[in-house]
Amino acid sequence: HMSINERVGSDSWGPYGMSKRVGEFLCESMWRMFPHTAVLSLRLMLPRNEEDWPKTKKAMNDYPEKYWRSFPLGPESTRQLFLAALRCKKPGCHIINLTGDAEHKHFDVSLARQLLAWEPQSD
Repeated sequence: HMSINERVGSDSWGPYGMSKRVGEFLCESMWRMFPHTAVLSLRLMLPRNEEDWPKTKKAMNDYPEKYWRSFPLGPESTRQLFLAALRCKKPGCHIINLTGDAEHKHFDVSLARQLLAWEPQSD
């Protein structure tokens, strides 16, 4: 049983994954220029809005093998997450995993819990 956390480096070298890695690098660069600020890089996993959420939940039930390690964020979890991120004032460059893995089977969200007082909900 492996729990993925923020210390596990990115393994994506494709354009999408690389753009995320560059974004995290830019966040760290900004924090180094302004070390008394809180800079957050949110590693979101499949955030869904109200329209997409029912379709996503159905697909997860119909095709569990496709979604076995995908833990989409439901709309309410996503809303609460963004509000919590806006309230964060702890100085530093914080890279945070944010998934809908409410049972913590594959993703460690302890940093989100500690820093943002946020945990995924089952939406």
